[in-house]
Formats: sequence, C-alpha cells, structure tokens
Amino acid sequence: MTLESLAEYPEPINAFHDKTLDGIFSSKSLTQIQLDLLYLLSWFPSLPTTVVSEIFPEASLADIVRDLWELNAYSLTTQAEGGYYALPAVVAARFLRNGDPLSSALYMRVARLLRDKFEAGATAVELIDSLTLGIVALQDAITDVFRGIVGPSTLLSVVEHEYEAGLSVSTANVAEYFKRAYELAKMSINMQASDDTLDNILFLGADAAVRIGIRPKELIDTMLKKGFSTAHHIEGSYLYDVARDFKAAAKEVELALRSKNFRLRNVRLLISSGRQTR
Repeated sequence: MTLESLAEYPEPINAFHDKTLDGIFSSKSLTQIQLDLLYLLSWFPSLPTTVVSEIFPEASLADIVRDLWELNAYSLTTQAEGGYYALPAVVAARFLRNGDPLSSALYMRVARLLRDKFEAGATAVELIDSLTLGIVALQDAITDVFRGIVGPSTLLSVVEHEYEAGLSVSTANVAEYFKRAYELAKMSINMQASDDTLDNILFLGADAAVRIGIRPKELIDTMLKKGFSTAHHIEGSYLYDVARDFKAAAKEVELALRSKNFRLRNVRLLISSGRQTR
C-alpha cells in the first residue's frame, strides 16, 4: 500500500495494532495503575515521574517508577533523559480510539497541576508541550510570560498532537481534541514564525474547527492576509461540509487551484485531510 492509501484507509493497520496490543491487555499482566498510566500518557505528550506520582497519590513513587520500567520493558512507553515518559504513536492511537469517556476530569486535574508548577517556577523545558495543552484546556488567560516560552515549533507540535488525536479518538470524544487544536492555533496569529510553520499551524487549527462545525474566521483572515492559499481550502471545506453551499464551495476550490503554490502545498493537504463522517 502507498502512504496515501494507508492514510485514507488505515483500518487494516489499526486492526492489526489493536489486536496485538489487546493481547497484552487481556493477558492481565498489567496492573490497574499501569493501565491508568497509559491512558494518562495518551493525552499528554510527555510527563515526568514526579508529576505522575502526584496524579496517583495512592501509589508510592517507587511503585510508579517500577510500573513505568515494566511498561518500558513491554515497549509500551518510551523514556527520555530526565525521567520523562511518553507513548509510542501506535500505543497512544490505540488508547485514543478506545479512551474512557470520563477522561476529561483527570485531564483537567493534570492541567491544573502543570499550571501550578509553571506559576511556581518549577516547569522544565520538557514539559512545555504538555503545559501548553493544560493552559488551553483550563481556558486561562494567556500571560506574556507564558507566550514568551512557547515558540512556533512548540505550538506546531502541540497543535499537531491534538489534531492527530482528534483523528484517532472515538466519535464521542472527538470535539474536545479538535477544539483544543483550534484554540491553540489562535495563539499563532501575532507570532513571529516562518511562513511554512505558520501556514501549518493555521491550517491544522482551522481544519480542526471546520471538523466540529465552526468557521474559524480569525484564522482564515490571517491566512488571507499572509497570502496562504490554504485559506481557500478551509473556506471551501466549511462551505461544503458545514454550510452545504456547494456553489460557493466550488468557487473557493477554484481559487485554491489557481494559486501558484497549489501543487507544492494543497495537493499534500488534500491527500492528508480526508474528512471524517460527522
């Protein structure tokens, strides 16, 4: 299969991955804490053992570390320097597709903890991605200090994380991921960034908004101001998928087709952004 066909029809690959991982889960070889850790790490890009131990106070730090080591032995987690843990993409996708519908409560609990550590000056650079997601989830005011530590590459990383999560999760949970991607992308409007990075952030955030029925006017306006042809792609998507104005959508697609960088940019976007059934 080509990369394009895999992106369009991922079901066989997902089924194989899920069957393999389900064999591990059904074997009862993982403890409840280990399963909870996997759920937790499927929501945030990375977390250190110190934060994890505060999320699960019923377990000792020694037990948390032992559980994480065992998950590493199963290749269910990866470990970076400084004791930061993350999930391989295939494991994260499995948990996102079958996530607990009540997960928002724990998500907000982690978000508050990360925010409190940031305000206390105890945030390491490895936590910036997770912190950014937490700040947006809490709908806190974005302070100048916070803006100063979130650069374009970090913002693109977390927008991609939420956007891809939205593509992976069950229908019941999809809106919260796409909404966070949209809200995160708004932070880029006044940010100094290369055109390619800014175009990627704006497109992913705007496409996420369209997927939950929102016309992202401020993002489209910024894209048009910057001369990004992706603005017409987004406008056309909204008109076609949400407003159901097919004539107006066709005009937007025509404008996108006429842009000089269509072959370099829009073809890749059209291939990678297959619509989910709403």
